[in-house]
Amino acid sequence: MGFWRPSRRRLATGLAAALTLLGSAAVAAPHHGPASLRPPAPTFASYPIPGSLGSANNSGEPSVGVDWRSGAVLYQAGFATYRLKLTDGTWTDVSSPYTGFNIDPILVTDPWSGVTLAGGDDGSCSILAVTTDDGDNWQPSLPCSFTPDHPTVGIGPAVGTSRQANKRVVYFCQQYPWVNECAASTDDGTTWLPAVPVQGGCIGPSGHVKVSADGTAYLPIRACNDDGSEASLTSGAHVGGAVSLDNGRTWNSYRIPGAVWPTHGFDPSVATTPDNTVYESWPRYGDYLPMVASSKDHTKTWSRPVDISHGSGFPIYASTFETVVAGDDGRVAVAYLGADRPPEPGTTVFDPGYVGAWYLYASYTYDAGAHWVTTRIQQAPVQLGPICDVGTRCLSGRNLLDFMDASLTSDGRLVVGYANGCAGGCPADPAAVAQSVNAWGVVAVQKSGMSLFGRFGSF
Repeated sequence: MGFWRPSRRRLATGLAAALTLLGSAAVAAPHHGPASLRPPAPTFASYPIPGSLGSANNSGEPSVGVDWRSGAVLYQAGFATYRLKLTDGTWTDVSSPYTGFNIDPILVTDPWSGVTLAGGDDGSCSILAVTTDDGDNWQPSLPCSFTPDHPTVGIGPAVGTSRQANKRVVYFCQQYPWVNECAASTDDGTTWLPAVPVQGGCIGPSGHVKVSADGTAYLPIRACNDDGSEASLTSGAHVGGAVSLDNGRTWNSYRIPGAVWPTHGFDPSVATTPDNTVYESWPRYGDYLPMVASSKDHTKTWSRPVDISHGSGFPIYASTFETVVAGDDGRVAVAYLGADRPPEPGTTVFDPGYVGAWYLYASYTYDAGAHWVTTRIQQAPVQLGPICDVGTRCLSGRNLLDFMDASLTSDGRLVVGYANGCAGGCPADPAAVAQSVNAWGVVAVQKSGMSLFGRFGSF
């Protein structure tokens, strides 16, 4: 198949109809080259959580997973776990009786087996529950670590096995304040081994842990340095993470050359392809544009970081909440929020007083990052004003919390779980001084465009 080269940045005028409920649309960025070589523009349908479900507008930092056996989408935010049936767009509250109150919600679904862990942390331990039938039945799971904050859960094949062997490892990681720890389970969360610390120079909040086809586990971390101390973050720190090659018994740090630690923003994100290439995305230091680099040797060496929004045709001046998914070798998508105007000099888009609108985007590559095509998933903004990144010190702009999430259907369609800060209506003029206060849960599902699994072609 031929590929394409994106044009210079200019505002796309264009297209695509509303597809469901929220009127979600996708606008194709312009491209050079013959029309026969252009990828079809992905379009999306949006499925907002109905207001009859109690936490519909309390859905900051959602996690999302897809069970490939049933096609169900599982969505976790706040104290609730919801199930979306894509065949008819219906939502059901399937929250576990074991989870209840939690500080930080989290969920992961193994798409091949349908095993889902959902819940959240309650200090150093996490109140999780496990289901194998999309939330109809649950069993409690209580992983613990000495670190009490910002949990992530991942699941994948054990080292030396394959997904077909049906032998999995579940990982539970937390951090606080400058220590990261991970526990592992070999029985789908029924019992857990003691948590072990990440060694090396990576410290602080992490993104979601992911597991590659060969069993390597990756924990992306925003700040990595030579000695692991808070003091040295001001000089020489880079984006990186932790990697485990032995089913979570040990974790060692890695740094991405050229990826200077962004002093503002949120977690990086990783995903892996079947050939065990790992892709990591984060906001670039200084301008916070969405970056991606890849490694083919378990993080020993990395490709040069690239700005995936460059040449997109959209006014993207900063990004946040990057979340990466991967299909076949070389096929990767990154969903993120993009700010439509720069901040005032000396400030950032995360600071109080930022005036601008944030839109939901997805950038795709089908040739291992040589070229990217970017789509605006929803025509309306999903946030006005800053997205505050200083946690409990935020006085406003904290409605979306810390991240969003993405997954894939069994035929390679991108699924994005996010919170819509403008669900209750935002000013018609995005330049108005305004601050979103809503956090309405939404799942956006790709309806057309190229699949991330080559055998399905285009929809």
